[in-house]
Amino acid sequence: MVERRNVETPYANCDIAVVTERLETGWGVAVRVKHRVGDAERIIPVELPDRRFGTEEEARAHGIEAGRQWIDANAPSR
Repeated sequence: MVERRNVETPYANCDIAVVTERLETGWGVAVRVKHRVGDAERIIPVELPDRRFGTEEEARAHGIEAGRQWIDANAPSR
């Protein structure tokens, strides 16, 4: 099972796209920061360690936090 979610952030023109997937070894997560500039959208992959989680909620929460930390550290120009 795969679930995709977009999470709004308080940062102007930045959202977090989180994908969770049920794997044989637990739940995995992938994260992208979506930065809108005018009519364009820049998609920035957030690197995560290869880790599995016990629940989908844990995986999603980890992904959202990783996306927020990436934005804090790398705030795309506005």
